[in-house]
Amino acid sequence: MVKIDASTSFQPINRYLGKCFFTKYSDKFSYKKVSKKYQRYQKVLHQKEFYAIQWRKIRKDLLFLPTREWSFRYAFGCLGLVLFIKTFNPLFLTFMGVVAFDAATSGVVADTTSDPATYSHTCTGDDRVLMVFAGVNGATTRQTDAVTYNAVSMILEGSRQTQATREATGWSLLNPASGANTVSVDWSGSGADLVLIVSLAISFTGANDVNNQSLVAVTGVESITTDVTSAVNNMVVDFILGAAAAVTAGAGQTERANSTNNLRKISTEAGGATVTMSWSWTGAGDGTLMGYNVVAGSQATAVNNWLLMGV
Repeated sequence: MVKIDASTSFQPINRYLGKCFFTKYSDKFSYKKVSKKYQRYQKVLHQKEFYAIQWRKIRKDLLFLPTREWSFRYAFGCLGLVLFIKTFNPLFLTFMGVVAFDAATSGVVADTTSDPATYSHTCTGDDRVLMVFAGVNGATTRQTDAVTYNAVSMILEGSRQTQATREATGWSLLNPASGANTVSVDWSGSGADLVLIVSLAISFTGANDVNNQSLVAVTGVESITTDVTSAVNNMVVDFILGAAAAVTAGAGQTERANSTNNLRKISTEAGGATVTMSWSWTGAGDGTLMGYNVVAGSQATAVNNWLLMGV
C-alpha cells in the first residue's frame, strides 16, 4: 500500500493506494494435460501494474475542489471511468521575467556646500532594482563617498573621473523599499568652494541584478558611444555626464530623466546580445558615459498536481 500525504487550503487528504494488476489475455485457448485431465489456458498478451484509490468517503474528499472544477472532473470520471484527484504539494514552474521601467527622478542640486545632498524618489512594483547616478564638480578635487536610499546603503557599481575636479559614479540597490523615500548623496573633497551635485535615480521592476558595466570618457569630441552586453528580457540603462552642450540620445534609446540644463541624462533600451548606447552634442566637448545591464528576475508559478486514476 502507498499512502497519499496531500494537503490543500481546505483540508488534508490521508488515503491509501492499493497496488493492482491489469492483465489482457488472448482470445484463443490452449489445452494442457494435467494428471488425467486437460486444463484450458489463455495466453497473456499484456500485463500492467497500477494503483487504485482505496477509501470510502471519496465524495467528501473531492469537495475541497472548487465547485466548477470538481463538477467537470467528476462528470469526466463518470463518462470515461477516470478520476483526477489533487495530491501532494503544488508544483512550481519558474519562468523568466521581463525588466520594465518603473520611475525616474532628477535630483539636481545647485552649487552647494551642503553635505549630503538629498532628494526623493518613489519605487513601485515587484522585483525592484534601483540605480542612482551621481556627478560632482568643483573648483578643487571632489568625489562621491556614499549613496543611500531610505537610509539603506547602495552598492558602488563603478566610477570614472574625467578631470581632477569632476567624477561620475553609478550605484545600485536590489529590492529597495517601495513608496517615496530619500536618496542621500554623500560627497567629500578638499576646499570650501561650492560644489555642483547632479544625481539622477531610476528604478525597474521584474529585475534581480545589475552587471556588465561599461565606462567611457572622451574629450574634445561631439559624441560618445559604449557597448553593453545584455540579453533578451533585460534592459540597458546609461548615464551621460556632459560638460559643453545639451546632449541627445542615440536611436533606440528612451530618455528617462535629465538635469535642468540637459547636460546630464539617463536613458534605457531593451536588452539584446549587445546594446549600443550613444549620445551626441554640438561643438567639441567632454563626456563620461556609464552603461549597465539590468538583469531580469525569475518568477515562480504554482501548478496543481493531479493524480490520474482509472482503467
